[in-house]
Amino acid sequence: MTYRDIDPQIDRWVERHRLSLSTSWQGAEVRNVYVSSVAGECFQIWIDVPSDGHVWIHAAGVESRRDDHPPEDWFVSVNAFDEALEEVFQAVTAWMLPSKRHFPD
Repeated sequence: MTYRDIDPQIDRWVERHRLSLSTSWQGAEVRNVYVSSVAGECFQIWIDVPSDGHVWIHAAGVESRRDDHPPEDWFVSVNAFDEALEEVFQAVTAWMLPSKRHFPD
């Protein structure tokens, strides 16, 4: 499997939540977004290449109160990927409380 197998779901998720998707880092193919709060905290969500019908999704604080926490990980079937992306996004926005999500201009 490759990212092409899940890119349509990622693209819809990115559009729905007005995220900016990175697809390359240091010459490697990636799928990564950053989400910021009004309070100035930053969180990262990244998605591994799917393998054997499953995919890992990870989330962590980058510049936040969660910097000392390990990343949280979700391991889901490709069939449950859409729902898992939403679950991860909701978890990250909950980490921002009592602040809210910042939408860049």
